[in-house]
Amino acid sequence: MLKENSMMLPDDRRREIVQKVRSTSFLSIVDLSHDFGVSEMTIRRDLDWLEQMGRVRRVRGGVVIPDDQLQELSYAEKQMAGVERKSDVAKRAAEMISPGDAVLLTTGTTIRLIAQHIKTVDRLIVVTNGVDIAYELAPCQSIRTTLIGGDVRRSYAIVGLGAEKDLAGIHYVNKLFMGVDGISSLHGLTTHHPMEARLYSQMMSIADEVIVVADSSKVGRSTFSFISDISSANLLVTNADADPEECQRLRDSGLEVELVALS
Repeated sequence: MLKENSMMLPDDRRREIVQKVRSTSFLSIVDLSHDFGVSEMTIRRDLDWLEQMGRVRRVRGGVVIPDDQLQELSYAEKQMAGVERKSDVAKRAAEMISPGDAVLLTTGTTIRLIAQHIKTVDRLIVVTNGVDIAYELAPCQSIRTTLIGGDVRRSYAIVGLGAEKDLAGIHYVNKLFMGVDGISSLHGLTTHHPMEARLYSQMMSIADEVIVVADSSKVGRSTFSFISDISSANLLVTNADADPEECQRLRDSGLEVELVALS
C-alpha cells in the first residue's frame, strides 16, 4: 500500500493538479498518484472535487481540461457579452487614473471601455499590448500612448518575444489595469493564451499597483493559462453580483475586492 504524502495540503495538491493538466492534453490517475505520492483513491477524490468545481473533466483513466476552458470567444463575441457589467467596472477603474500617471493597460473589451473613459486625462502615459487600446487613445493629444511590438492575436493582443523585449525596457509604472479570463482563489489569475499569460506576468513585475478589472462572470472561473497567484495583485474591481463566497475567499487571500453596483 502506498504511504500517503502528508506534507502537501489538499488545496495545494489540487492547484498543482490543475496546473499540470493545463500543460498537457491528458494526465492519468496512475501518474498523478506517483507524482504526488498519494493513493489513487486520494487522486480520484481530488479529481471528483475539481470536476464539481468545473476545473477539470474526468475521462477514462485520467483527466483533461474542460472544453469551455480551451475555447476562447472571438473579440466581437466578447464585446457583446455582459456589456453593462463591463461598462460599470470600467467606469470605476477609470476613476483611479490621475493626471500625470504612467499606466499599463492590457488588451480586452473591458480595458477598452476604460480607455474610452480616460481620453481627457491630462499628461497621461499609457503603455499597452492592445491594438484596440492604442486605436482608442492615439488621437488624444494629452496622452502619450506606446504600443509594444510583437505578434498580433485575433483578440488584438500583441504577444511574443518582441513584446517581452519591448516591455523589458520599461522599468516602472504607477498602475497596471489588467483584464483576465478568470480569477479564482484556488487557481489565481488565468487567461486563455500561454504567451499572453507570460507577458501579463512580466507586466505585473514592473507595476507599483496591480488592478484586476473583471466582470462578475470571471470571478471563481479558471481558464487554460496561469498568469499569477492572487498575492501578486492588489485590487479586484468587479460587479456587486459576483459570487460572495468567492469574493470572501479572495479577500482572505489578501486581495482587496471592490464591488461596483449594477447600473
